[in-house]
Amino acid sequence: MTDQLNNQTTRQSVLLNNARRTHLNLHQEIHELSEELRALYERESRLLKMLDKRDKQLAQTPDGRHPKVAPAATAQKGNPDSEKAMRELELLQKRYLALSRSKLGRLQLWYWRFKSGR
Repeated sequence: MTDQLNNQTTRQSVLLNNARRTHLNLHQEIHELSEELRALYERESRLLKMLDKRDKQLAQTPDGRHPKVAPAATAQKGNPDSEKAMRELELLQKRYLALSRSKLGRLQLWYWRFKSGR
């Protein structure tokens, strides 16, 4: 009878120890996964901020103003806003051509091509 009682208590203690170890292992795995998820979230938020910043920079004209984009319905011939936008576009194209043909402009364009791997 005492052997049976001893066997039963040893089985219970083994089961209890296994349950504790399993619980601790699962708890540690959950902790590691939550840390990894937090790191991924922070990385993703940094990337989104960088994209937003880049989009804002691309949306600005060279003089630092945000261009006013006319809706497609109002961008007809004879519309003063579309004519102004066309003049501004032509001016920007002329300035780009003048800059890209200068020594420094050619060097800058070469550097950008070199950095992009083309």
